[in-house]
Amino acid sequence: MTTVRGFRPGDVDAFLSLMETVFGQTRDREWFEWKYELNPYAEAPHIVVAERDGDLVGARPFLPLEMAVGDETHLALEPVDAMVHPDHRREGVFTAMTREGIDRYEAGEPSFFFNFPNEAVAAGSRELGWEKVEDRVTYYRFADLPEVAERNELGTGVQLAASAVEPASTGYYALREALAPVSDATPVRRDSGVHAAEFAALARRDVPDRIHAVRDETFYEWRFQNPDWEYEVYVAESREPAGLVVGTNGDVVKITDVAPVGRPGPEEVFGTLLRAVLDDHDDAALLIAPPLATADYSAGTFGFHSDRSYPVKHFATPTRHFVRSLTGEWELNGHDLTDPADWALTFAEHDTS
Repeated sequence: MTTVRGFRPGDVDAFLSLMETVFGQTRDREWFEWKYELNPYAEAPHIVVAERDGDLVGARPFLPLEMAVGDETHLALEPVDAMVHPDHRREGVFTAMTREGIDRYEAGEPSFFFNFPNEAVAAGSRELGWEKVEDRVTYYRFADLPEVAERNELGTGVQLAASAVEPASTGYYALREALAPVSDATPVRRDSGVHAAEFAALARRDVPDRIHAVRDETFYEWRFQNPDWEYEVYVAESREPAGLVVGTNGDVVKITDVAPVGRPGPEEVFGTLLRAVLDDHDDAALLIAPPLATADYSAGTFGFHSDRSYPVKHFATPTRHFVRSLTGEWELNGHDLTDPADWALTFAEHDTS
């Protein structure tokens, strides 16, 4: 018989082992401690597990985040790392764990769930009251498109197309960057790690009237300690200072966050920051940016391509944004939880980078 219960401190090793079985990812206690035990918005990990005959066969973690909703703050939970052992799928384990999570947190402080589920989790979530907000756009820039295509085990046709595109892309990037709006008079400072006080001050310069994680010192001190990524910051020291948080994992570089989120500086200031990132990471196979970091500042200018365009759409997994109210109220402080226009998210609200 499968038992669904709350997480216990002694479950850590079994949780990490299950993650390796389900996802093929090796995680250690340092990673678990950062993500779940040191999370500043909870006293203990918010995780529901399923156990059978003494073995952990499922886990449904919920990552707490303090979210700004207009001029109010609300605690939200982001369901992450949902997993069920392959031998126990189609037994209702995922549904049972999710129902337990709903029952636990509906009576508590959290106002809503929001997450970015894969296709299977999205289907199950709909049946349990989740609503889709949108498929969020992600932007990609390739230094080695054939390598990315091969790594993702794409079809021969796509790999051949990528190889054909690559020679032209080098000249294309050079031309686009030559036309990009930059300010040679704006110095850019680069630092390793994220200085919490500085970025919290940058974030306060333009706080969007949309739903987003509260970017205070507490957030910055915790969020960018993910041991799987190396972080650096780029700060434009101008009359309207702005900054980028850039994460690196192997040959993948991600513009994880922008500051301020509301508007990361004039176009030429943001362009100068983006140019600095590209200059420093010209050997990266892949650079990834969220909509706020590129869409309003002409993504194509720097050679980024939407995941809805060819050939990116052949290997990029859509980022599905889902939400579920925990109070029965789908409008908070005048903001509709299901309206894409009421959200202002970067990768900082995601749990994976």
